[in-house]
Amino acid sequence: MSGPIATIHVLFSVLAIAVGVVIFSIRRGTPVHRRLGYVYIGAMLALNGSALMLYARDGSFGPFHIAALLSLATLTAGAVPVMLRRPRGGWLPLHWELMSWSFVGLIAAAVAEAVFRIPGIAYWPSIITGTLAVFVGGGAWVYRNRRHMRQAAGHVTGA
Repeated sequence: MSGPIATIHVLFSVLAIAVGVVIFSIRRGTPVHRRLGYVYIGAMLALNGSALMLYARDGSFGPFHIAALLSLATLTAGAVPVMLRRPRGGWLPLHWELMSWSFVGLIAAAVAEAVFRIPGIAYWPSIITGTLAVFVGGGAWVYRNRRHMRQAAGHVTGA
């Protein structure tokens, strides 16, 4: 992976991770949260768009392109409830959960990218192991916080 598209991909990946960490660290629903959310969405669109332009030597569409499409789907599914305030009474927890999964997927991709570059580690086993580890840990985090998010959303979902 080299060239200007790869550089763009890496830069927007780092931006999305940094902004995502901040978003999950600050109070939700604030103007800062909203602005950073737009930055996160823009960075994710750029990194997934660039991922769809990166090809192996043979130029074929591969599993990482599918992952980019799934990431775009999760990102879109997480953004739409906020913009439409739908479903009524349930858009906030839906937004939180889908954006959480978007971030988990981003971290899984970063871990897979880092792990497979360790010398002496097999390519596919490292990617699968790294990705599964992050999704299991991230899934546990989403599950643990789901009830709290639904309870907190009960106070503001009519907005």
